[in-house]
Amino acid sequence: TRKPQAPPLQAQAPLLYRSVLLSFSLPPPLPPIMPKSGRSASAGHSPYSKSGVYTASGAPVHNPAAYAATGARTYTGGGRPVSNAVAYSNAVTASRSGGPGTKVYHGTSKLAADSIMGSGFRPSSSGMLGPGVYVTTDRSKAVDFARQYGDDGRVIVGRAQFGDTATVDARNARRDRYSETGWQRYHDTAYTPRGEGVARPEHCVKDPARVKPLYPTVLSKYDLW
Repeated sequence: TRKPQAPPLQAQAPLLYRSVLLSFSLPPPLPPIMPKSGRSASAGHSPYSKSGVYTASGAPVHNPAAYAATGARTYTGGGRPVSNAVAYSNAVTASRSGGPGTKVYHGTSKLAADSIMGSGFRPSSSGMLGPGVYVTTDRSKAVDFARQYGDDGRVIVGRAQFGDTATVDARNARRDRYSETGWQRYHDTAYTPRGEGVARPEHCVKDPARVKPLYPTVLSKYDLW
């Protein structure tokens, strides 16, 4: 005679069986990871956001209150998570209104200046201090950048909210031709003083919403000498 087989595990202890299944169930999917650049890896420059708030894919958020109410995560243009989208947007609006901040200069061409005045600064894709908006508190440095465009050179006067600023010695980066980007993990802005890889001071601001373009200026005949 055949020996009777034991009933399956779930028949013997249904609760135990279910608890075993639950213990090996897959974890919930992770939330989307925001790239450091504030946009998806496959996308180009993120569209300009008047609110300063972006989605995980780098799209601008036009109504932070309504979007935050959906429970979706929001980010800065530099890729940092925003815990309170409305408060952050209000701070961005205040910084763009010409409130307290530092007067800065940005040398460029007339074509680029027109674009900046129309839709705001966009971060460069590279540079000695990595991606970001490059400005200086020394107008002559911006003039040198603009001079390469001749009569089409422009110097944009702006106001920057530097936030948490790291002082970066970029001499090694300049010598070995690489980008010094370690500051971007914990800081809003990198500042390189005169003599530490640059002849005149330079700032790289990670989030373009922190730099408000005020007006462009034309190079004078003395600037072009």
